[in-house]
Formats: sequence, C-alpha cells, structure tokens
Amino acid sequence: MKIKKHIAVLFVLIFVINFLPCNYFKSYALNIKVENDRIEFVTRATKALPSTKTTYSVIGFVASITVNGRTYKANLAYESNIFTDNGDGTVSYTYIIPIAQNTTGSILDRMITEHGYKDEFINFFKYGGTIRLDGILTIKENGVPLGSIDINGVTSGTVFFTPESIIRARNWSNPNDFYQYFNITVTIAPQNVEKYYQPTVARITRNGNNIPSDTLTCYKGDSIQLEGDKSYFPDYAIKRYYTWQYKSAYGTWNTVIDKGINATRVDLSHLPEDTYTVRLTTEYDNIESTRSYKDITLDIKKIPIVYGEVNTTAYTQPDRVQVTGGNVTVKLNVSASLNGCSDYSQLLYWNIAARLDVPYGQPDQLQYLDLPAGPNAVHSFTFNLPASIMGDSYDYTQYFTATAVAVFKDGTSRMDSALASANLWKAKPSPTPGVTPSPSPTPSPTPTPTPTPKPSPIVLPSPSPVPSPSPVPTPSSYEENIPPVAVLDAPLTAYAGVPFVISGARSYDPDSNIESYLWLPQNHGVGNDSWMELMYPNEGTYYVLLQVTDNKGATDATDAFIEVVKPPPVAQLKVSGKLKQNRVVYLDSSGSYNLGQYSIDKSKTEWSIEPVPGTGATDNFCIVTGFCPDNIPRGIPYDSNSLKGLEKPQILFKVPGDYEITLTVYNNAGLRSTAKRKITIVPDEPPIVDFVVYTTPRIYNADGTLSLHTNYEYSQVVNSVFTRVMFSVPRETYNECVDRINRHFANCEINQENIEAFLASNPDIKLSSSWNRLYSKLVIIDRSFSRDGDPISNRKVWVIYDGNNDGDFDDPEDTRTLIQDLNDIGSILENPVIEYLCSEPVGRYRVEMQVTEEYIP
Repeated sequence: MKIKKHIAVLFVLIFVINFLPCNYFKSYALNIKVENDRIEFVTRATKALPSTKTTYSVIGFVASITVNGRTYKANLAYESNIFTDNGDGTVSYTYIIPIAQNTTGSILDRMITEHGYKDEFINFFKYGGTIRLDGILTIKENGVPLGSIDINGVTSGTVFFTPESIIRARNWSNPNDFYQYFNITVTIAPQNVEKYYQPTVARITRNGNNIPSDTLTCYKGDSIQLEGDKSYFPDYAIKRYYTWQYKSAYGTWNTVIDKGINATRVDLSHLPEDTYTVRLTTEYDNIESTRSYKDITLDIKKIPIVYGEVNTTAYTQPDRVQVTGGNVTVKLNVSASLNGCSDYSQLLYWNIAARLDVPYGQPDQLQYLDLPAGPNAVHSFTFNLPASIMGDSYDYTQYFTATAVAVFKDGTSRMDSALASANLWKAKPSPTPGVTPSPSPTPSPTPTPTPTPKPSPIVLPSPSPVPSPSPVPTPSSYEENIPPVAVLDAPLTAYAGVPFVISGARSYDPDSNIESYLWLPQNHGVGNDSWMELMYPNEGTYYVLLQVTDNKGATDATDAFIEVVKPPPVAQLKVSGKLKQNRVVYLDSSGSYNLGQYSIDKSKTEWSIEPVPGTGATDNFCIVTGFCPDNIPRGIPYDSNSLKGLEKPQILFKVPGDYEITLTVYNNAGLRSTAKRKITIVPDEPPIVDFVVYTTPRIYNADGTLSLHTNYEYSQVVNSVFTRVMFSVPRETYNECVDRINRHFANCEINQENIEAFLASNPDIKLSSSWNRLYSKLVIIDRSFSRDGDPISNRKVWVIYDGNNDGDFDDPEDTRTLIQDLNDIGSILENPVIEYLCSEPVGRYRVEMQVTEEYIP
C-alpha cells in the first residue's frame, strides 16, 4: 500500500528595490511634494566657491506630529540627498524622506522607536495628517563634516537644531538661506501601514468573567453563552471579525460563526453532553497577519440527579388489642416520602418493606410493596398474630419495622426505617374461693354478700399465697428490653472463585446496642464482627445465617440463599494511535481478564469492525501485516476471520468517518463477554504554507556582512583619452562624497598627483582597486503549520530571479535557485527565518516554498 505525504506549496512575488545609492540626476522642481510613501523637499542655496573652506550640510530632520493634543518628535536621517547645480550660482538639494514604508528609518518607524508602539501613530499615518520638519545641520571644514546622524536618529559631533544656532556659529554670506530648512509643514495622504499592524488577542469569557484554567464545566440545559468582548483590537481596526468554532475530542471543527463582523457572542446551549474544544479566532480588516485565536475546554455533563431524602413513619391500628384465644389482626400503616429528587425517572426501584419481629426460633413475617416512581406513598400492611405469640404473658408488646428504600439507576440508594408497636393483652383468670371451716348450713343469711362477687377482690389478700406473680418478674424484664433486629445484606448471585462480602452492619437494637454477631456457616469465609468475606469455589446454592445479640442477651436472626455461578470474562478494549485516515490504529485486548479460576482463551478472541452509516465511513480499510523500509505500512483487505485470535491487531482506515469496533473474548468455561467502542477517523489534511517575505533596507557584501561603504567610479575624456578612477565612499554620506569628487576633478585631470591631493584633503574617501558588488537581502519568515497536528519534516525554498524583468518567471533567462532543503523537524521549528542575498541588486524575485508532513504510522 502506498501512502502519499501531504505537500503544500506557496509562492510570493516581491520587488527588490535597488538599494545602491542613486546616480546623479538633475531636478528643476524647487518645492515640497509628497509622492506615495515619501516626501521630496527641495532647497536652493548659494554655490560655494572652490576656495570656500567652511560650508554647511543638512544631515537630517526633526519630524513632529501632533495626535490627540500631544506632540511627538523624532530625529531621522533622510534616505538620500540629490545635488543639482542650477548654473546660476546656486545649487539645489533634493532630500528624500520616507514616510511609513521603510521598516527602518521612516518617520513612522522613528516615532515608534522613540516613543513606543502606539495605536494613535498607526491611525495618524493610516488616515493622513500634517507633519512638521526642522532641519538638523552641521558644518564642514574643507569638506569634512564635523557632525553626523545615523539611521537610528542618533547624532554625534557638532550639530545644530535651529537656524539661529548655526547662524551664530559662523559668519555666513547669506544666513537667510538657513530658514528654508525649518518649520516646514507637509500634509501627507493616507499611508499603507499594514506592516505595522498588531495582531489581535482573542479572549473568551462567560458572563463577563474570565474562565479559570481555560476549562468551563456546564450541565445540559444550562445557558452556555460565551463572549469575546474582552478580546484586544487596536483602535485603528475598522472591521473586527470573530469566528466561533467547536469540536469534540476526535471530531472535526464545526463553525458556528464565520468571520462575523462584531459577532462577539455565541450560544452553545444546543450541544449534547460531551467534552469540546471551543475556539475563538479574531482578526480585522481582512488582514491575515492580525489573526489570533483562543481555545478553551467546554465540558458539558448530564444534569446531576438530586437524590433527595427518604423519610418513613409507621403506626399500628389498633395499637392495643385484647387476645381472647384466636388470631389477632393488626394493620401497620406506613407513609414513605422521597422528597427533593430532581428526576424520578432515574429510580431503579422504590419500595416499602414491613416486618414483624418475633422471638428467636420463630419465622419472621416480611412483606414488600413496589411503589410507582413518585415522591410519596401510603400503604397498610396486615399482619395476623397468633395468640400463642404471647406465651404465658398477660401483657405483650409486639414491634414492627417499616423500611422504605429508593435505589437509582447509577447504584445510589436512600433508605429510612421507622418502628411501631402494638400492645397485646389478655384477661387474668378469676381467683378460686378458699374452703370455709364451719360446715354449718345455718349461715344461710350470708347470701347477702354472695350476690356481689366483686367483694372477692377485697378478699384477695387472703389468697396472697398466690405468689403466682413470681413468674411476673420474667415478663417484666422482657418488656423492658426491646430485642435487636438482624438485617443481612447479601448478593443474590455470586461468582465461583471470586470473593464477595455479606454484611450485617445495618442490624440495630432499638433501645440499646448489639453486642455480638454470629455467622453460619463459618467455614467459607473470613470476617470480623458485622461483616464476612465469602468465597465459594464451585457453583451451587449456599445458605447463610446471621444472628445478632444485644447487651441484655436478646437475639434475632435472619438468613439468605446465594446462588454461585461460573464467572464470565471481562472484555477490555483499548484503542490508540492517530485516529486519522491512512494512519495505523492500534487495537488491544490484552487488558481483558477473567474472574475466579477460569482463564481467557485467547485463541477464540473475535473482532468486528463496522462503518457507521451516514458518517462517510466505508469498508475501505485493511489489516496491517508489517511495514516497508520507509515505514509505510503494508497489509491485507479486512476480514473478521483474519483477526480471530489476535490480541493486538493493527488497522489502517482509508476513509474518514465513524467506525464501531466490537471485541468478544471467551474463557475456558465457555462463557463470553463483549466490549464495543465507536471511533471517529478524521481526514488527513494537508499542511498550510504560510510565510512572509520582505527586503531589508540595508545593503550587504557578498559574504553577508553589512556594507558600510560603496564604490563610485569617476571617468573623464581628455584629448580623446578615457581615464577613470574608483573611490570607496561611506554609504551614509554617499551624495556628499560624490559632490566632492565631481567638484575636485572637474577642475583637474585624473592623475596620481591630483588623486593623492584629493585623498589627503578628504580622509573619509578611499581609493578602491576593484568594484565592490553589493547585494540586497531577502528575509523569509516561515509560519507554515499542520492543520491536524502532524509535524512538518521537510521545507524547500526557491528564489526565482526574473532575468528579463517581464513579470513571467518561466523564461529561459530566469534563474531558479534552491536556497534551502531542510529535512530535520527540530531544525525547521527552531529556524523559521531564512535569509538570502539576491544575486542581482535590482529586479523582480519570486519566492516559492514547499512543506511536507512527516508520515507517522
């Protein structure tokens, strides 16, 4: 299988200005004019005689602008100075001053360098305004200037900033000439200042507040309104664009608002539960270089369930009843409430259990009622109590327990219990009359007392030997102690060979505390007091019993049956790798495990991969069987049978979309388990080539060093003999040096003596033996990136020179040069700037760049 690397190519066409000093030309326009991005300021002065030793020179200007009521000033050197002999005893100088286009030395650049970056500077030059210029002058003695200014506006030596100061410095033949260099006001047109534009700073807030740690957690149903109002834009930005996007973990970007003008807000309340990345991209005036983006994580959760609290009350009816020999019927009236629950549909079950507590050795009576989902329930349970329950007692209290239990689908439970009692009593038998000692029948008149059997209680003291009440102490002690209630929590089903816990911790004693717990049987587990851990190695049904005893010796017991079955395996499916088309996705079942003594039968492992309809997915994917030497995977078409028994298969998806992966594992008991996972394969997008190119305002030698000097060739024809001489002159005073050379040799021939005399009086000018070719530099800044996170592994850069200057870069005369072919990811990231010295100083150039993503299987 062959996989193509993504390659992106872009070219930029630029014009390289001739940075060599201009040759001499004549100008007749003695005025001030603004042409595009420069000011041309022409002055006229008296021509100095050859014998004049002291002259003056304009070396720069002080530029002043007033914005928002405040005046800012900066020194600047002019770009060039053109000398013209008017032929009438005067000379003209044309000073060219860049306004905003040069990145170094222009008026705007000097303002920023001097006073810091200010939006108001950009606004001023963007819309135009009035600039004031005042000359910076120095004096030249024998042609040598006593002061200078560099491109950064720094002056040295003797300089003058006012006409009065230079007038006082010397006696001048026409001092009024100086005033023409000062208080010059120029109105400039709007300038193109895009190169000075600052990027935006995108910020995302909610309800006007910052989002801590860039993570926002919400619940489905919340209002999710996000704002970009606090994003930074410079005040000169006209159209402010906001782009709002979001994507899930493995999804692609969804655009909600695309370059909306002043669209500072977005509503994401419609999104389902998931974790998203939300991105705000800001820019202005359709200038890509101003773009900025901000990402936050938005975690939308399901609305949490408020479980509420269960409350239970119970009372008996009747609460006191006489036992006359048959069964006694008692109703237990129970009220249960689940108050404060936010979603009753999440209830798994909701029921009431009523229990009759009887002495140990008799089976308890237990009744259940499943309740419909809702907050309140009322029900009456009927219990039939046999007379024998009282035993030998004449007064007996029967206790009842009502328990309401709410269990939710996520396993959370709420419970509450209530106690109630009914008093049972039966009449005591009448006492047997004693034997009368006189058998005489005469006491017949005694019938009078006989009609009233009631006096017999009065005679009760005589049968007081009836210490039959001696058994009464036993019932009275029983009445004083309420027996405990045993509650056993045990699973209905457990797995063979897997430990589990049974618990009696919810057992209780209404009037005291439980002293001990007895578990039967004890040979299958280990435990401590209220709980026990059991483990049954084989399948079957097992019986357990719990008996609790309170501090007065009363007991209660309960039991349960637990069915032990073979444990199934647990399938664990793991997916790793880049979830991207034409990338290897690694599936892993090694985390699957079995419970108990059974083991996974890896030979029976099954895999199934199905494209999800409607997502763009197809069955165009394959099983990776190995890798070629260049790390490109090779494989076979997908077939589920080919994956059987594989623990860690590798799959390559050729088409983006959603795929459902199913893993089935078996244990050697013949049981199976299945795990499913849906993955999203995203497109493999090509990289974006993004770079900018600009030319430096400086000139360089062939070895890349900055050129501080340049050559000037002077030639003359005397008596048909052509003679020339070459001088090396400082670049900063090029025009003045040329003036001096022209003036000197206009009055004498080129010969060794005259050359030596000239060099002696002009120490800043040197004799040169060869032409020093100068170069302009292209600076290329690479901002290329991968839209889907793949590293860029190769960068090629070409420079094409338009040899015939026709704007077409495919002619035979054009020169195409590969200036960089970089194959190291680290070097590409660490060196985004590429510099190139142009092979020709003037002309059209085109820069082309190609970037290639690294293929990571």
